[in-house]
Amino acid sequence: MLLVLDNFEHLLQAASTVTELLVSGPNLKILATSRSPCTFTASTNFLSPPLALPDPLCVPPVQELSQYPAVALFVQRAVAAKPGFELNLENAAAVTEICARLDGLPLAIELAAARLKFSRPLPCSPGWPAACNY
Repeated sequence: MLLVLDNFEHLLQAASTVTELLVSGPNLKILATSRSPCTFTASTNFLSPPLALPDPLCVPPVQELSQYPAVALFVQRAVAAKPGFELNLENAAAVTEICARLDGLPLAIELAAARLKFSRPLPCSPGWPAACNY
């Protein structure tokens, strides 16, 4: 059985409970995402540093923009969610803003890009910052 705990940094006080679950369920595996290291018994931490991203206040040309790892990941996952998506002049600022608001964190970028499957061209645009609260 797999238990997924996302944003575990908000639940660090529950670490002892999670450890008890691991001890009592020998077939249990836990995948926890956290901005703070997890200290479960027999845990392994994998660091996933933020990806490089452009300055959202000075968006570079589209050709340069796609060279930033955060933007490249967003575009790759956006195409998987919505075939035909492409980075262009119309969406470059919004893609840059999304990646910046997500601090270049790979999992957050993947989840945001996946939302394209269910939304209009982008889940966020520079004129509507309230829509960008992921």
